[in-house]
Amino acid sequence: MSGPDLERQVSVALRDLVDGQVPSSPIFDRLADRVRRRRRRRLAGTAAVLVAGAVAATGFLPRPGGGDTAPGAVTPATCPDRDSGQVSNPDRPELSGTLVPDNPAVATICRYHGAAASEPFGTLARSAALSDGAAASLAADLNAGRRLPEGPRSCPMDSGGSIRIIFAYRRGGTVTVRVRLAGCRTASNGRTELLTSQPTQQQLRDLVGRP
Repeated sequence: MSGPDLERQVSVALRDLVDGQVPSSPIFDRLADRVRRRRRRRLAGTAAVLVAGAVAATGFLPRPGGGDTAPGAVTPATCPDRDSGQVSNPDRPELSGTLVPDNPAVATICRYHGAAASEPFGTLARSAALSDGAAASLAADLNAGRRLPEGPRSCPMDSGGSIRIIFAYRRGGTVTVRVRLAGCRTASNGRTELLTSQPTQQQLRDLVGRP
């Protein structure tokens, strides 16, 4: 209905009311219908928004039985107070073929006093923590070390200073690697032993100091 037609019908209806007659124009019925239709459309739109919001919200809820949608933060391990001189990683058969499994989430680096230190031998001297890419990069550097030659070996000038690196994983569990800071400068997980490169040794010194 155009604007002029609507105004004309409203004028006729108002005149009928002034004359005390029942309005002969159906304009009021039409207006009422129009109001009802608009109200229904408004309610339908509101309901659609609420449903869409509820559906979107389910995307942020944990899925039953499926775990979290994003991995949680991994807490770095705590350094032992003393270095036992040995390293053990029970229930880790894959360590027979690799020094550090791929993709650690965090790494705790623990340096222990050697024989030349004024502090008691084997006690904790300093620690540091690496997360995300830095932990994975250190693992890759350690894995790139050369294997030791077969047969007896001599490691002179070994003061006994050492570092224990505890790698933790998002899938659970830890792997400990012991690095000798002098002498043969090897890294071992108890099953696999590799030589550490000079850049890797320097990186560890920068993080936790010299022995």
